[in-house]
Amino acid sequence: MDTFYLPKEERRLLAGYFRMFGDVGNEEAYREGTLARLLRGAKTVPSYEDDSETPEPDMEKLKAAIKRLITGRRQVEAANRRLLARGLIRLSRHESVADVVVVSLTLEGFDLGRRYATWFTSTQLLFREYKDHWLWLLLGVIGGMLGTLILDSLRHLLRI
Repeated sequence: MDTFYLPKEERRLLAGYFRMFGDVGNEEAYREGTLARLLRGAKTVPSYEDDSETPEPDMEKLKAAIKRLITGRRQVEAANRRLLARGLIRLSRHESVADVVVVSLTLEGFDLGRRYATWFTSTQLLFREYKDHWLWLLLGVIGGMLGTLILDSLRHLLRI
């Protein structure tokens, strides 16, 4: 499989799935709102069976939590849809609970999730994907510096 660099939300979800599943084909059920914590930097989240969210007692905190939940669910749903289209995960809805998804990694998703799980290997993927762009940028800067030096030396020679 060709390695490619995914958008931030998809990278974080895939790395989180890798950490939580541990192997190809393991299925787990998660609330989409809980999976949104992965997008905010959490390493793992509790599964649907282990998730026991308590309601916020303060009305202002509750409003903020609901807004964060709705936004997070939309982001997770969109990122999961893109990962599914790329063939990196298998995804199905829970039979009786609307906001619960059953997720498992494909072989390609497991391999890419393993690479995204650590900072060092994730950086290698970034460089591998954009190495030509960085090389052209570096060559452009060096060429600009050399051009400036040549023009300065020509101006200096023509004044004498």
